[in-house]
Amino acid sequence: MTWIGTGIATLGALLCLVAAIGLLRLHDALSRLAVTTKASTLGLLFSMIGVAVLFPEIDAVVKAAATLAFLMLVTPISGHLIGRAAYRAGLTGTLRVDELAEAEARAHHGGDGGTGTALRYGSEDDVTDDMED
Repeated sequence: MTWIGTGIATLGALLCLVAAIGLLRLHDALSRLAVTTKASTLGLLFSMIGVAVLFPEIDAVVKAAATLAFLMLVTPISGHLIGRAAYRAGLTGTLRVDELAEAEARAHHGGDGGTGTALRYGSEDDVTDDMED
């Protein structure tokens, strides 16, 4: 069991290394975000499984499971929020497909393509004008 646990934990460490290398090598914020959220999450997953195999006591397994549960809850949300902030700040580099810009352009021009799902964006002045009427 020692060899199996060590191998799984080493695989996790290698995936974390891939995330670190990707963070250094990739050029735009969204690519860096993708590699760090995916590779580091998988790396920690394999590391915690390795810990559970190496230390089969109940307290070590519960701590590893709690760490994984917390990571699986927090990583997608934080990745989404950081990606949104990078997009809004214009740190996206060269996107091949920009669906959000297309949807905002359709909403800004008042057309929704007949789907009835046009986004409504307005300024605070629009809101106060509506409230005064």
